[in-house]
Amino acid sequence: MAEQSTPHADNAKTLLVVEGRAFIRQPDGSLLPVANGEALHEGQVLVTGADGKVTLLLPNGQLVELGPDRSVLIDGDLSGLNPTDATEARIADAGQSVDQILAALDQGKDLSTELEATAAGLTAGGQEEGHGFVQLLRIAEELDPVRFNFGAGGTAEREFRQVTGTDGTATTETVADKVTATTGTGSVQEDVKTSDSGQLTATGGATFVADSQNGVYGSLSIDTDGKWTYTLKNGDSAVQALTDADRKTETFTVTLSDGSKTTVTVNVAGKDDVPQIGQATGDKGSGTVKEDTAAQTIASGKLTVVDADANQSEMTPSSKTNAYGTFSIDKDGNWTFTIDNSSPTVQALAEGQKVTQTFALHHRQQQPDGAGAGRRAEGHPDLRRDSQGRHQVDGHHRHPRHQRCTRCRG
Repeated sequence: MAEQSTPHADNAKTLLVVEGRAFIRQPDGSLLPVANGEALHEGQVLVTGADGKVTLLLPNGQLVELGPDRSVLIDGDLSGLNPTDATEARIADAGQSVDQILAALDQGKDLSTELEATAAGLTAGGQEEGHGFVQLLRIAEELDPVRFNFGAGGTAEREFRQVTGTDGTATTETVADKVTATTGTGSVQEDVKTSDSGQLTATGGATFVADSQNGVYGSLSIDTDGKWTYTLKNGDSAVQALTDADRKTETFTVTLSDGSKTTVTVNVAGKDDVPQIGQATGDKGSGTVKEDTAAQTIASGKLTVVDADANQSEMTPSSKTNAYGTFSIDKDGNWTFTIDNSSPTVQALAEGQKVTQTFALHHRQQQPDGAGAGRRAEGHPDLRRDSQGRHQVDGHHRHPRHQRCTRCRG
């Protein structure tokens, strides 16, 4: 350790109590640590560290505390080498106080509660007066986040909030919460599921505007609580024209009480309809033939195919011959049955005997590529012999389940 400058070593006093770290600054700027009870000398500079705290006992018995990051010049009054004249102040005996301080520290006691209150200095702390031998120097200080800037002639900046009012009464503007609403989705299918419903919700206390809207394939209704219902117009031709391959979408815009909007989207699926056969005006599915009668050798008629899906179904042309005659039909549904009077089977019929003939008919739905899906119907010409020995064929069209076709391979 470097030697300290001690110009008055004989008059050094034990005046120091240290908590944390404290140092003596040498003339070359180096710092030497000090400890409790170490003597201080006039001309030395006492420095406290960032965590240091020092209590100084003055010659008059007063205790002076020095906080962190401070420095004090030890002058004549502090060291007692040049005490104040007795006519100016009475200096207390410091010896007893030093012993009390050291004893209290050894016992771990609090100096502020164990010792008597100190005096205010030689001039009792009057204005512009005090101990001139104590020099306190602030090394650094930062106040964050608050900063103060003071300058001569400077202009202070102030932040203002504008409050408007009428006749001295302030008014407060209320800002409503942003409204958000859910969207709705549903699905229906021709002839299968003809309605769907759901629930919309909204935030911010908003309600929905009750409304009813018509779409291409159905209608949507909604109430103020957001409950919506979509009803398919199942009987409309636009709906019945849909096929299994058709998928349509209807989107409806719903308005909320604050003017914002949301949507309900409904998916509409089609379904293949069973074509109706022989139900058109002028259709004929029966006829009569007579054995050996030229005017009644042929029975004829027409069976029209009506398809609600695409209105493009047609009969599959065919011709079939058996022991009683020949049945044929073209794509437009025009059919004929011609009795074969030369057939032994026809000639063998007894008087009054009736024979029913059944023919399988097919119709198909035209597709864009020309292919078709076959469906089956049945023709039943009746063959009988009259009282004169002539045979008749009564042709009629029959279809299962009230003339609705059943799908088959054709």
